[in-house]
Amino acid sequence: MSSDTPVGKIARLLEKRHIKRVPVIDDGELVGIVSRANLLQAIAAHPVVHIRADADLDEKRNVVLGALAQVPGLNPVHLNVIVADNRVDVWGIVNSKDEEDAARVALEAIDGIGEVSINLGRVPGYAWGI
Repeated sequence: MSSDTPVGKIARLLEKRHIKRVPVIDDGELVGIVSRANLLQAIAAHPVVHIRADADLDEKRNVVLGALAQVPGLNPVHLNVIVADNRVDVWGIVNSKDEEDAARVALEAIDGIGEVSINLGRVPGYAWGI
C-alpha cells in the first residue's frame, strides 16, 4: 500500500488476506504500518452525525445504515437494523471482534439515536471453508 491508498481499500485487503497489519511503502521505502487498530481510530475520528428530532423511522434507519456502511469490512446488507421510537436494534453476523467494535463506535457517533442494542455474532473461519 502507498500513503494515499484509501482506508476502505486497506480494510478490504486486511479482511481478504486475514492479516492484521499492512506495510505502507512510498518510493520503495517503508514509511509506516497500518493496523486494524488504526482503522478503528480512523472511524472513531469521524465527526458525530446528528439525527433531527423530527426525523421519521426511515430517516433514522438510513442514518444508521450509512454509519454502518462506513465500517471497513462490514457489509450492512448482512445486518438486520430495526428502528422503533427511540431505540435501534442491530442484529447480524460479522467476521471479527474488530468489526463488532467498529460498528459500536460508528453507532455511538450518532447523536440523537436513542438506545442502541447491538447483537452481532461471529462465524469462525472454518465455517466458511477457509
